[in-house]
Amino acid sequence: MNLPEAKVPSDRLTGAFAMLGATFAFGAAGGTVSGSGVSGMFVIAVAFPISGLATLAILLIRRQMPVSFSWRSALFITLPFFAQSALYLSALRLGPPGPIAAIHLLSPIILLCWYLFRRKRSFRLRESIVGSLLIAAALSVVLLPGSVSGGSNPLLGLALSLCSAVCSAIMLVQISHATKEGPSAIYNALCQIGAGALAFPFALTSDVDHSDVLRVVFMGLVFFPVGMALMFSALGRISTVAVGALGLMEAPFTALIATILFSKSFSPQHAITMALVLTAAVIEITRQAELAAIPHGIKPPAIS
Repeated sequence: MNLPEAKVPSDRLTGAFAMLGATFAFGAAGGTVSGSGVSGMFVIAVAFPISGLATLAILLIRRQMPVSFSWRSALFITLPFFAQSALYLSALRLGPPGPIAAIHLLSPIILLCWYLFRRKRSFRLRESIVGSLLIAAALSVVLLPGSVSGGSNPLLGLALSLCSAVCSAIMLVQISHATKEGPSAIYNALCQIGAGALAFPFALTSDVDHSDVLRVVFMGLVFFPVGMALMFSALGRISTVAVGALGLMEAPFTALIATILFSKSFSPQHAITMALVLTAAVIEITRQAELAAIPHGIKPPAIS
């Protein structure tokens, strides 16, 4: 009987660096959006389809288009992918940005709790440390200057942000399953094209100028193809909790890019967030590497 090959530590390290690269790419896109003030829905409707079509073009040119794939998996990735983006953007317009962002970034906590509940286990020491660090990282976002002001309907905004976090957790799980079924590039392309199509009606009311269009096209050709490809690659190598944890780096990366390009402020809280997230991710990835070393057939004592 052939036993499944365990993911070696170097493969997990590659996955961690891939997710950090993805988060930096998304942060660069977010920093560009934040600094320029371009509509988020316009970005989804234009940049994502450009990115998806570029990915399909690369597959065709390299003759790597898969013969078959699951449309069901593509749909189950696209819907939460669009929902988490749309809900989060809507929440930011209704409530204070700090708490909204903090709740949106709780998807790895949701994943951790779900896996523990599914296996009917209690939190162990490492899982408790990871959860505490991620909650602290989210709370540090709330402490950012001016993060608790503004918003026309804070309660609705917080509720939408929580829904976006749940959708983000579902999306990560679906992508993780899809990468095990077949080539991830096709799902990457299809989910971006599908999300763009869903966002298009909402983007028709956006006021944009020529400079906004150029920025969005650049994001669609550079930031999103790189970010999405790296995220799918990471989900094939490390756990969804680790991917979600490293995804928390998007907030400080966004602030860093906005600081460099548009002279925005980069506060000490951003640096604290980065340190907390990296510590939690290292603990989680180390724990997963130890689980991979357990002989096949023995039930692991933690999440997969």
